[in-house]
Amino acid sequence: MCISERVFVHIWYGSGVSSYSDEQAKRPTFSVVIPAYNAAGTLAGSLRALAACEPPPREIIVVDDASTDTTSQIAEAAAVEVMRHSSNQGASGARNTGAAAAVATVTVFVDADVSVPTDTFARLYEWFSQDRPPTVVCGVYSAECPADRWVSQHKNLYSVDMNAPLGDWATTLNSALAAIPREVLMRYGGFDTRWPAAEDTELAMVMAAGGERIVFDHDIEFEHMKEFTLAGLLRDDWKKSYWLGRQVWARGAGIGAELRSRERNHHGLARLLSLASAYALAFLVPTALLTGSALVASSLLTLAALHAYLNRTFYRLLTERLGLAAMLRSAVLYGIELLIGGAAIVAAWVDHRRNAVSPVQESA
Repeated sequence: MCISERVFVHIWYGSGVSSYSDEQAKRPTFSVVIPAYNAAGTLAGSLRALAACEPPPREIIVVDDASTDTTSQIAEAAAVEVMRHSSNQGASGARNTGAAAAVATVTVFVDADVSVPTDTFARLYEWFSQDRPPTVVCGVYSAECPADRWVSQHKNLYSVDMNAPLGDWATTLNSALAAIPREVLMRYGGFDTRWPAAEDTELAMVMAAGGERIVFDHDIEFEHMKEFTLAGLLRDDWKKSYWLGRQVWARGAGIGAELRSRERNHHGLARLLSLASAYALAFLVPTALLTGSALVASSLLTLAALHAYLNRTFYRLLTERLGLAAMLRSAVLYGIELLIGGAAIVAAWVDHRRNAVSPVQESA
C-alpha cells in the first residue's frame, strides 16, 4: 500500500531547495524505519549499530513483512517499535507502513542487513540543518564487508564502485540508507508498491523530475551484511534489471533519454558499452577457439581491453581488496551478470511491446 494515492504530476520547487518548511529544516528529528522480511540473520546486528549511534534517532520502527522466522522476536528483544504485516507486501509496502507511523520530521530508511556508522545522525543533522538543505541524503556502501562468501564480497565491492561517482544532484537513491523528510515523502506518495524491484530508482527519478536535490554523503559509509549465494545473486540481477527496463519503457523515454538523465551520475554510457562488450566477448571467445582466426583473436583482445578499461575502477578495487585471482573470477562473474541484465532488459522491452499492463498504465 502507498502512503497516499500515487501522483505523477511533478512540481518544481526551485534551485535545489528542499520542499519542506524552514522550521523543520532548522530542527530536524529522525525516525528510523527498517523493512524486514526473514531478517533474523542480520537484524540484531543492524539494531546494535543503531543503538550505538550518538546522537540516537528519536525512534526505531521495524516493520515485519510477514516473516516466517524470528524477525519480530529479535526486534522486540531490542525494545524497538514493531509493526507486522499479515501478508507480504514487499520492501516498499513495509517502508510505507513504517513511514506512515513515524513521528519525526525526517524518515531514515535502513535495510535490515545494514550496519550504520555511529555518527550517522550527527551527519544527517548537519545536512538537514542547513539553510538550503537537500531533499534526500543517502549513505554509501563501505568496502568493509562482514559477509564471508566471495560472491558477497564481489557484490559489495560492485556496489561500492557504483556509489563512488555519486554526489550532489543524483538521479538515483540508495534505499539501504536514505533520509527523506516525512512531509516530502508523503507528498510524493512514498515508494510505489506496484514495482516489485528498483522501486527506489523509480522514486528518485520522480523526485529528480520534480526538482528535488538528492545527495550521497561519502562520510556515511555503512556495512552491508547480506550473504549472497551465486544463484541468489543472479536471480537478483535478473529481477532488478527487468524492472528497471520496465520503468524505462513505461516512461516512454527509451535508452537514449535514460542515459542522458543519468549523465551526472557517470553511469550510463560506460554501463551500456560494458553490456555491449560482454555480448561481443561471449560471441568472440567460442568463435576464436573454433576457428583459430588471427582476426577474431585480435578483435577479442581489443574488446577485452575495452571492457577492462570501462570497468577499471571496479577491477582495481577488486584487486586491492581481494587479490588478482579473485578479481579474475569476479571479471567472469560480472560478464555473466551483464549478459543476464541485458537479457532481462530485452525481456522487459518485449513485454512492453506486447502491451503488457505496466504499473504506470495501471495508475492512469
